[in-house]
Amino acid sequence: MNDEYHQVGLGYRFGGHGSQSAEESDHFKLLESDGDSLLVGARNAVYNLSLSTLSVHHKIDWKPPADVIEECLMKGKLKSDCQNYIRVLARQSSGKALICGTHAFSPKCREYVYSSADGTLKNIRQFDGMVSSRC
Repeated sequence: MNDEYHQVGLGYRFGGHGSQSAEESDHFKLLESDGDSLLVGARNAVYNLSLSTLSVHHKIDWKPPADVIEECLMKGKLKSDCQNYIRVLARQSSGKALICGTHAFSPKCREYVYSSADGTLKNIRQFDGMVSSRC
């Protein structure tokens, strides 16, 4: 068996292992690494992975609602494209985390706060992820 290992940096995208099709792949993106864990954006989810045990500490599921997916499909997009690919994670100095995804071609962001009671992130608000500029 010939295993290859590659160094992966923040922002690196990878499709999973093996010969998965685009429909089966989760399209992972490394969002953050702190030495003990990795935060990985994927299709419809964010994973907090332990580096020492290679297990999932926590998973945030975030799939677009059925009506948003249907609207995306009606615009001629592929089903595999009408998902929420998590692409941005930013920690704020207040202890909150901002997570953004493609949300079936209707980008959205969510703000999370850490809950010390159960060690999870709690969604406190969701908003449009499109940026507009005015001259």
